[in-house]
Amino acid sequence: MKSLKVVNISPGLSGAGLISDYLLNRNDFSNPFNLEAEFRLLHDPGGIHNLYKGLYENFSVNNSAYFFNEFEKYILNLKNLSSKIKNKKKYLYNSFFFNEVKKYLKEISLISYYGLPEYFRIGFDFNDKLKWRILRIRKSSQEVKFCKMRIPVEKEIFLKKTRIFLNKVLFILSGKKKINYVIDQGGNFWDPINSTQYFDNRKIVLVTRDPRSIFSSMKTRKSLAYPGHDIKIFCEWYKNVMKNYNKIKESNILIKIKYENFILNHEKESTKLIKFLNIKNLKKKKFDISNSKSNIFKAKNYLTNKELKYIEKKLKKYLQWPKKIYI
Repeated sequence: MKSLKVVNISPGLSGAGLISDYLLNRNDFSNPFNLEAEFRLLHDPGGIHNLYKGLYENFSVNNSAYFFNEFEKYILNLKNLSSKIKNKKKYLYNSFFFNEVKKYLKEISLISYYGLPEYFRIGFDFNDKLKWRILRIRKSSQEVKFCKMRIPVEKEIFLKKTRIFLNKVLFILSGKKKINYVIDQGGNFWDPINSTQYFDNRKIVLVTRDPRSIFSSMKTRKSLAYPGHDIKIFCEWYKNVMKNYNKIKESNILIKIKYENFILNHEKESTKLIKFLNIKNLKKKKFDISNSKSNIFKAKNYLTNKELKYIEKKLKKYLQWPKKIYI
């Protein structure tokens, strides 16, 4: 029986981790990094989804070389990813992971050789050009090894090999086999179905949160990828987020959850989630939702009255705090 992959996705700082916390309180779920980091291998620039789209939606010999090489660069950068546990540095990706990547690259490459495509030469400085001219006289481009060229396997084989690869990766990173996995930010919020197609037996949980809480988190954490520095830009950003969210339809593999609803109507919402995931509803529950209730209105402590009123005016139809409790 294939393990279930529950992929939690949010637009950022929207409380998707709450779903992970809830499921990880069960004995039948594990997480690749024990919630120390998000699983971004698929949807980051240079990741697997980027590789897939470059190889099969815009194929050319040069594009193939480019996207394969970008993926390898991305993988090299993962060697630097670490977290601190009890003031001790721990690298998130181990040697077993990088060995599997090498095998995976061979399995998805039909042909590989060395060459020097035009796009690669654009970035040459004077020394590179001089080196190339000298070597060109002495050796062939195959011997010089400037740029690795690859032609991918057929699309169906790529998807099959990628799913096998990810099953191995989840086991390597969590240390647990034949168990269900909850994967934080394992896909792209803007394209949740396609960006998670590389997991077999997947279920997608799309999480949103009240804009006041999100802006508060952006502002206090000073997140560089989000517009927490400007409330006007934030409101336009949030409208764009919700426009995309409303286009996405629930299905047998995707469910939408509002952060506040999951806390305040926990029995109903958690039962709905359990049914969607088709897993047992445990009689003895370890998860204490009361610890999360204080987080709902925490934004009031960090936003000014002016900021609160501005968001409430501009994003009125997206507010999720219950009025009775808030007032």
